[in-house]
Amino acid sequence: MALDALHAISPIDGRYSSKVSNLSPYFSEAALIKYRVLVEIEYFIGLCECPLPQLVSFDKSKYPKLREIYTSFKDQDAKAIKKIATTEKKLKKPIKISKNYIPKDTEKYMCDKHLSFFKIKLTEWKKELVKANNEAL
Repeated sequence: MALDALHAISPIDGRYSSKVSNLSPYFSEAALIKYRVLVEIEYFIGLCECPLPQLVSFDKSKYPKLREIYTSFKDQDAKAIKKIATTEKKLKKPIKISKNYIPKDTEKYMCDKHLSFFKIKLTEWKKELVKANNEAL
């Protein structure tokens, strides 16, 4: 079904869509996914810059390639990530992307040791954010 004013969820994406369409790159679900990717990449780079002993061996010349992931982010990338998230909801458990997703040769930026450490730190950070959010509420 094509989106039109009669099938829109709210007037914003219906009759006012032409007036707010320039906000889509910042407030759409695709934008949310893109900025999550950006935060995760910059978080990893920040961990490398600390420097943490586990990430000292990470090649800093790969930073521009990592940043290229979010600077060249496309709708198809958001759709791929959304598909994984949708599958996780259906299964009611997280998908272990390391087992289900095989990166292309051009996407291999981290060795297994770095990837494992990053996933642990990212999970810890997520738990801290959820805890802080729950305490704020």
